[in-house]
Amino acid sequence: MNQPERHESQQKIESTVQSVRIRWKILSVLDVFVVSLVPASVLLLAALVLGRFEMAPIAAKWLWVGSIVTAVCPASVAIFWPISPLQIALFVDRQANLHDRLSSAMQFLAKEQQSEFAQAAIRDAGRHAEQVVPEEVLPWRTPKGVRELSVALVAFGIVPFLSPPTPPALPKAKKKVTRSDK
Repeated sequence: MNQPERHESQQKIESTVQSVRIRWKILSVLDVFVVSLVPASVLLLAALVLGRFEMAPIAAKWLWVGSIVTAVCPASVAIFWPISPLQIALFVDRQANLHDRLSSAMQFLAKEQQSEFAQAAIRDAGRHAEQVVPEEVLPWRTPKGVRELSVALVAFGIVPFLSPPTPPALPKAKKKVTRSDK
């Protein structure tokens, strides 16, 4: 395989893997963020209820902080979590029924010297990589946890209508009748 042909196949393979990798990253960050919003919203609801009833103001502030940390930290980790190109190539192989063509070619490309078999495998993977449509391999979908989050959002609509309980009225004390009152 001559150098330009190898380079062209390598570009096709890397381009396909990179476009699926971007979609994977976006979907995984959305999944993690929405799922982390569920416990964050529960903490925030508890803080709002405590604030509404004017009970435990310090605990309510800590619940606010906890809800923010619970929402932000997992999403931050998901943003910076590495996804290897080989992992994506294996995923594309499975989804597009490529019989490990892309992942094998990625491993062959990592080596300096390639046998004729490796060169043929890289060419074959390059031809198949052209036909891969990232939207079909990894379609956009609703993030995980949306149903649970919608239940929490409904609860946010109820909190403003809550009112603190009123203590039960004490029975009126009967006035003692004394002789002087008669």
